[in-house]
Amino acid sequence: MIISEITGEPIKRPRRVSEILDHPAKYFLVWNSEAEVHARSDNAPEDIPYIQESYDQPGETWVRTRPGYIEAINFAPRMGTIVTGIPVKAVQAGLTQFALKLFSISAGIIGLGLGIGWWMTGRATRELKQIALSSERIAHGDLSERIDLDFPSSEVGALAEVLNDSFSKLEGSFQQQVRFTADASHELRTPVSVVLTTGQFALSKDRNISEYKKAISTCVDSAMHMKKVIESLLEIARYDSGETALNLQEHDLAKVANESIELLQALAKRKRITITTSFEPTFTKIDPHRMLQVCINLLSNAIKYSTFGTEVSITVREEEEDCLLVVADRGVGIAEKDLPFLFDRFFRGKRTTGDENEHTGLGLAITKSIILAHGGTIQASNRSQGGALFRITLPKS
Repeated sequence: MIISEITGEPIKRPRRVSEILDHPAKYFLVWNSEAEVHARSDNAPEDIPYIQESYDQPGETWVRTRPGYIEAINFAPRMGTIVTGIPVKAVQAGLTQFALKLFSISAGIIGLGLGIGWWMTGRATRELKQIALSSERIAHGDLSERIDLDFPSSEVGALAEVLNDSFSKLEGSFQQQVRFTADASHELRTPVSVVLTTGQFALSKDRNISEYKKAISTCVDSAMHMKKVIESLLEIARYDSGETALNLQEHDLAKVANESIELLQALAKRKRITITTSFEPTFTKIDPHRMLQVCINLLSNAIKYSTFGTEVSITVREEEEDCLLVVADRGVGIAEKDLPFLFDRFFRGKRTTGDENEHTGLGLAITKSIILAHGGTIQASNRSQGGALFRITLPKS
């Protein structure tokens, strides 16, 4: 600035020259061609040495250092020699001030980072402690315990949500097993009681042969019922554990459904029930024996709960993504409150007529297990025109 103002000509300013000319503590001094001081600033030192070779390089600007000062020197032919400088102490003071600012900013950033880290770590630690406490309560048998966090949207909160979902499923499975055990005990206790009571009654005194035969027949019937329950329980247990290996093969689902009709035709005739079919060739990978069991279960139930002289329909066809099997009857239907529990083990819902039929309560549970093992789905609903409808979907080959 000073040089261009004095000479009236623009000059090139290397970076170091700019640092000198733009410094707030700069000073200047101008010598004329006679080596006389033409102008100087009030803060210019008294011991600035004259440059003897000033006119050897006219128009040049260069930088020199001397004890305590850094100076930029310009040789202007018309004006003389111009010296602009700054004290080294001023430069050092500026650097010191800059270093202090940089240190303060760095310390602030580090402190802020440590504070945020401490807060986040403390929050995460509290949440992890809460998870540990809840898990410990669950481990001690309180399956209703759930993790309640102050910050459910955090990463730990997402983990807690997954754990809570797992705990809910665990509690549901445990309660189902408790109910299953209680129902199985009840289911087996009844025929055992019948066998014991009948046997004790038969042995209480001498009886004729017909009375003994009747008692033995009752015991055999009860034993057969127990056998059926035990076999059903074992079958479900095998499906639950994944031990049942399906003999999958490419097979026509319609052929399996038709085979079940042939086996149950006599049962349908006794109630004068007509079985109608809508079959299309539907080839998919199934275990024919297991799928026949499914068809028999559904068709026998449809016949059992159908009104005398009505119709049961079976449909088998391919859809866009699945193979479909539908069994529908025109019977008494299913109580709406029973639909969510229809496939539960030992569930005995009452048909809307209030009739209760003797069965183990495991047939539909086994049916569902077989369908799930095939990668399919099964649903139950009531038809708008009356009766129940069971819909099975199986993946295409």
